[in-house]
Amino acid sequence: MYRLIILFLFTMVFFSCEDGAPQAEQKTAQPRVVSLSGSITETLFMLGWGDKLVGVDVTSTYPRVVTKLPTLGHARSIQTEAVLALNPTHIFLVKDEVNPELISKWKSAGVSVIEISKEYSIEGSKNSISEIARALNEEEESKELIADIELQYRTLKDTMTDVRVLFIYARGGGNLMVSGTNTPVANMIHLAGAQNAITEFEDYKPLSIEYLIKSKPQVILMFDTGFDAIGGLDGLEKIPGVAETDAYKNKRIVRMDGQLLSGFGPRVVDGISELRTRLFLKN
Repeated sequence: MYRLIILFLFTMVFFSCEDGAPQAEQKTAQPRVVSLSGSITETLFMLGWGDKLVGVDVTSTYPRVVTKLPTLGHARSIQTEAVLALNPTHIFLVKDEVNPELISKWKSAGVSVIEISKEYSIEGSKNSISEIARALNEEEESKELIADIELQYRTLKDTMTDVRVLFIYARGGGNLMVSGTNTPVANMIHLAGAQNAITEFEDYKPLSIEYLIKSKPQVILMFDTGFDAIGGLDGLEKIPGVAETDAYKNKRIVRMDGQLLSGFGPRVVDGISELRTRLFLKN
């Protein structure tokens, strides 16, 4: 409830600040924040800094009001000039996701660059929120947000099954990857009480018939955007080997919002709960 109230209030503030001289003059005295991470963007809104955002990366899709902001592309391929053109006072990013040379240039330009550590777990989500809050002197606000996450997580019943879930990452242009262990989605699958179908390697590797056969997936999981990009169920069927899996035969195809599924931000428990529901109750 706390999070919904915060998002509602700042959505109203965002939309009420239409173009005009009085508002423009007022904003020049305010911090101008760029966020290069979807989970950081969500946290900034939750902490009351949503109206100070002037630019975001491509993973910043929630709350929907953020789509009105200039989008700077992906953090790993960001352009120095595009960021500085927004005259930011603060740039928030995930540690090790941005070229150090760019960070050095931004700092040389007088911008405060805040690098946030990222660990894809419940504790990692809480730690990231705390880091962001400390940088903004918003520790008191973050305590309630973290307490809300802890309460929500405690209310989830512990569940562990042998359901084998294969995550397919469609990167566009026919570039399909499958998730091994130690990826954000693999960690989310585990938290939801299921098993990542591939355990013999870490990170991602190109999808192959061999992996489809060996992994024996009972569920295929995809991002909404990736599922749509390959042409939905028809496109999925055309991928060699997919139609032979139990997951496809039983139409156990689960699609979810990418940021909710893998962001590990303030909505981390929402992501676990939704994935668990989709895996075990309905598609």
